[in-house]
Amino acid sequence: VPRNLSNKMKVIVRDKLIPQVGAITMDQLMLDVSAIPDLETGEVVTLLGEQGKYQISAEDWANTLGTISWEILCSFKHRLPRVGVRS
Repeated sequence: VPRNLSNKMKVIVRDKLIPQVGAITMDQLMLDVSAIPDLETGEVVTLLGEQGKYQISAEDWANTLGTISWEILCSFKHRLPRVGVRS
């Protein structure tokens, strides 16, 4: 995740938009999950994609950063697992 998105992005957890808080560093980021008090380790967090009524795209991140979606997608490193899901 581009560090320039620090405090400017949201993720989707349990069909809710959850804000990212603090600095994005290397391959770690923090989320304010106080809106989901019973959240458990191992639950799905969608950074890019669709969950319920919400969708977050590389284009959304690019617009926030004033760039293009390909720059976002090409910035993903090899350590990031890729998971494809067919609907």
